[in-house]
Amino acid sequence: MKNLKQMKSLDKIDFQILSILITNNDMTYREMADKLDISQTTIYNRIKKLKKETILKESRANINFGNLGFELAIILLSADPKK
Repeated sequence: MKNLKQMKSLDKIDFQILSILITNNDMTYREMADKLDISQTTIYNRIKKLKKETILKESRANINFGNLGFELAIILLSADPKK
């Protein structure tokens, strides 16, 4: 039930901010504010609210581990427990 309440608490601006963060997470608050024609303070407060409601996780760096000399391999296995 909590998820439904969270969805109802989001408005068009919240969804626009989330959309920007998904497609371009290195955009500054000023750039977002200009794009959405709202204040930087509004952007800051909305992102703070989305984090508080755990809709938006804390920001994380997108690191190119290959450029740091690390090799990364991910193997995903799916097993049918009935077999």
